[in-house]
Amino acid sequence: MINIKVFYTGGTIGSEFQNDVTGLKSSAPNNLIESYHHNNPDTAVNFGTETLFNILSENITFENWIRICERLKEIDKTTCNGIILTHGTDTLAYTAIFLSFLLQEVDVPILLVSSNYPLEDERANGQKNFELAVNFIGEIGVKGVFVPFAKNGEHRIHLGSRILPAGAFTHSFSSVGDVWFAEYTGRGFVLNPDPKNPTLAKLSAHIPFHISEFREVCCVQYIAPHPAMDLRNISLYTGAEAVLYGLYHSGTACIENDELFSFARKCNENGVDFYVAPFDSDMRLYSTSKKMLDMGVNFIFDVSVEVAYMKLLIGYSAFEDVDERKCFIDKNVVFEKLICRGNFQG
Repeated sequence: MINIKVFYTGGTIGSEFQNDVTGLKSSAPNNLIESYHHNNPDTAVNFGTETLFNILSENITFENWIRICERLKEIDKTTCNGIILTHGTDTLAYTAIFLSFLLQEVDVPILLVSSNYPLEDERANGQKNFELAVNFIGEIGVKGVFVPFAKNGEHRIHLGSRILPAGAFTHSFSSVGDVWFAEYTGRGFVLNPDPKNPTLAKLSAHIPFHISEFREVCCVQYIAPHPAMDLRNISLYTGAEAVLYGLYHSGTACIENDELFSFARKCNENGVDFYVAPFDSDMRLYSTSKKMLDMGVNFIFDVSVEVAYMKLLIGYSAFEDVDERKCFIDKNVVFEKLICRGNFQG
């Protein structure tokens, strides 16, 4: 018998379409479990359910993340083979990344299950994603945070620390570098042999990186890049401890008018640390990137900008010691780095 704990948080997977608007149901989407048993009558799975909260994921807060972590840490792992967390698609990537770092000591797989449409919609993939999660727990069962997602006939599992936000118009998830972790073929799971993926043995043997209790929720300001940006008109957030400036996909930024360096200096003068991401250290260096490196700009290497943001948010909230914080930000903590260099853990 496989025992799975299912936690509901709302989102599209817990919504319905009424009066031309998608909104939350007042009750949990237990039809997920009913449909699973109907479609898999010979599978011995026992589900325990609990509603953590019922919100649309665009409204999720840091406090919601802490609530999830605290509750999931309480689960008796000796009687639970895996955990499923239903979640809305809009902020699922951020939650998956956060949980990947904060729930390293949980020794069962945690899968975030979403749906691109309300479950009653014939286009919805929520039921397929739920079945993918159950099958992964039963067949693979390795610890870590994962995101199952079915699209265009593909049924894939993504590492939570590498998941990218769902794309507009496609409403689909993908992994950094398109390096998904596993795929379900109908006869079982096939692991992606890409050398950038951790093996099951490495996932199982992973040694958690200790993250201190949050001293406070620190403010990290994220600035998304776009042409003709005028950094002179961007003010620092009140109470910001760090700024993350987004780079283009080539790891570049406009430095033609020196505004970026002036803004970085303004951050420094106000005691605010300035970082840039994403940056693929395996790419050839552009002249603009080289100048930023030569000027001592803090690069966060080989992770998505979403991971960079979450590492800063966690790092500045949990680590008061500068060296400990830097170690957390730079280190490959939960296989989030696509390019695994000297500091690779696991």
